[in-house]
Amino acid sequence: MTTNHDDKVDSAVAIETDGTTVTVDAHELAPLLGIGPYEVPDLMRNGEITCLCEMGAGEDEGTLRIFFFYRSKRARIIVGPVGAIQARTVIDFGDRPLPQGLRRPSDRLPKAGSKNSDS
Repeated sequence: MTTNHDDKVDSAVAIETDGTTVTVDAHELAPLLGIGPYEVPDLMRNGEITCLCEMGAGEDEGTLRIFFFYRSKRARIIVGPVGAIQARTVIDFGDRPLPQGLRRPSDRLPKAGSKNSDS
């Protein structure tokens, strides 16, 4: 299993949301999953890439944590209130299947820039 973290804060808006829909640019997602941006739409339509979005509450209000699942990889993107990416994490289980426990929501959002692993 390999885990990669990129906790740089991006000043550009990379994620858009209208409160009910979250849009992630394929050029942002594809490298995390090890595929080309042109592959993302078809893989999502076919259900090969799935996702889960958690919205922050309380002191995390306005923060989103978005998970993408593809084969043995789980990519996590944490987005701040203005749509800028605060952190990225990728877990790759290689030849092993992704554990089901990584496909469910966790009980909290980590702080931006935190090196803590996902719950």
